[in-house]
Amino acid sequence: MRIRISAPDRPAEYAALWNWLRTERELAGRTRAIQRPPGPEELGDGIDLIALAVSSLSVLIALAQTIPGYLSTRRSQIRLHLRRADGAELELDSDTDIDKVASLVQVFLRDGFDDE
Repeated sequence: MRIRISAPDRPAEYAALWNWLRTERELAGRTRAIQRPPGPEELGDGIDLIALAVSSLSVLIALAQTIPGYLSTRRSQIRLHLRRADGAELELDSDTDIDKVASLVQVFLRDGFDDE
């Protein structure tokens, strides 16, 4: 699964999410930061997306529980774009009802997990 971020301060948000995911025991070692090379007129801003290996139900549940916590701590407007290996996408933002985020993520990931 891949996670992209849309936010006013994307580099800081990617760094925050990267650190957040790596501190979760079930997700540690399953995350990878992906960077694209900067264009000729760009300086580059670090991480462009985060990839996660969701290989078991315990990882799926850990991710579904982690994302609401992360979103609830954001002070600025942020949007997460989750993309499964089959191309299906889910968008969540900091305005999404936090009580619903975990179930939305879990259903989204479980649907992709069941297809494999």
